[in-house]
This record gives sequence, C-alpha cells and structure tokens, in this order.
Amino acid sequence: MILTKDILQTTLRVSQALWGETTTSLDLCTDTLATVQLLGLDQSAFLKRSIRALVERSERESEKTNSDFLNQSLYRIHPLERALLVLLYEFQWTGDLLTETFEISADELDTLIWKSKLDLLTHRSGGKLFSIPTPRGITPQCPEWNGSRPWTARYLDQRLSRADQIFVHGHVDGCTNCRSLLEQSRTLLTEAKTTYEASMPEKPTDKNISEMMKILGQGETYALGKPLPAAEAFRQMVRQRKDVQLVIIGLIGWMILRLTQ
Repeated sequence: MILTKDILQTTLRVSQALWGETTTSLDLCTDTLATVQLLGLDQSAFLKRSIRALVERSERESEKTNSDFLNQSLYRIHPLERALLVLLYEFQWTGDLLTETFEISADELDTLIWKSKLDLLTHRSGGKLFSIPTPRGITPQCPEWNGSRPWTARYLDQRLSRADQIFVHGHVDGCTNCRSLLEQSRTLLTEAKTTYEASMPEKPTDKNISEMMKILGQGETYALGKPLPAAEAFRQMVRQRKDVQLVIIGLIGWMILRLTQ
C-alpha cells in the first residue's frame, strides 16, 4: 500500500485540530498511522480508518491537547466536530465520504456539521447561544425546515443534490421568507468559518511531512511512490508504544516457558 502526500497532509491537519501544537500533533499522528498501517488496508480505507482512529484517540487522550490552544473556540468543541470542520473547510470532503468515514447517517452528519458551527460561535462569544428562530410564513411550496439541520446550511455548503440545489436557487428568488432564512444562515456560517480559521495553527510544512516519512520508514523513497515497508513501520510503532512492548515481552516469555517444558 502506497502512502501519498495527500494522506499525510490530511491526517496531520486533522491531528492539529485535535491537539493543537504541531510537534505533539505530528507525534500522535505518526504513531496512529503506523498502527493503522498494520491492518493492511488500501489507500481509501486507510485514510478513513486513520482519521477515525485519531478522533477516537483524542476522545481518550484529551489532556494531550496543548493548553495554549484551549482558549481557542475550536478546541472547546467535540473532537469529532473539529475533524469534520477540517475535512469540510480545507479538503472539501463530500457528504458521502464523511458518512463512510465516521460511520454515521446523512441526517446525523447534517446535524453534527450545523451543531459544530454554532458551537464555535457559542464558545467565541462566551456562552451566547446561536440559532435561527423557527420561521413564519412558510408555505407548502417552501423547502421543509428543520432547525437542527436546516436546508440553508446544506445549500450553502453545496451538499444538496444537483436537482435540489437548482430548485432552492429558483425558489429563494421569489420567496421572501426563505431568502431571509438563507441570509441569516449565510451570516452565521461566514462567522463560523472566520472563527475556525482564527483558531487553527499554521498548516504543516514540507519539513513536517518529511519527518513523518522518516518515522514511518519511507525516507526519500516516498517521492518515488514506493510502498511503506510494513516491517519498519512495525519496528517504529513498537519503539514508541510501551504497551506493545509489554505484550511482546509477555509473548516471548510464554514461548520460552513452552519450549522448556
């Protein structure tokens, strides 16, 4: 399996959204990738499983988030919400790819994305709750309104089907109520993206990616598109994981006992 630069950049950027400081993010990301690589997945499955593993690890090891970042709005929302925002804002992942990665339904995804953006604004403002009031004057011809996952957000994120996107575009031209809802949503989403950009650290450098290559055992062969050596990845992972070392020592001890019986 060949690890691409896109995989390393994407996973490291998600890691930065989870732990903040670049050195810590790089170490935890590389360790996670080395572990997932042992599963023998193809590129697509590897990327999705790695991102999910990073989020799961962040949920378990939240204390590793650099304290300097905890005052930032982004680092006060749930790790899954942070990962979603990175993949949406910086890598333009589709709804289908996101639902496959995090193993959630389309409705759950829409709810999480909307919630994550409102949560960003809430933490930025010191606790003020943001929402769009239930609209009045909605007619049967208007798109169905759901305040927890409004159609306006999916429209502005271009996550509606092409047919629905065309319908909404034509409908809001002649519907004052829906046009008002769309503008309210646009204002909130613009503020949320600005808040996200202000909270995130600088993007990984080529040097950061090179460091990951070396730790993962790729070195300069990475640029030639050669596969990651699984044995070297395993050795690197063992050197970094005390729990794995203990398991291996236990297995060796058990084998010695069996051989001497």
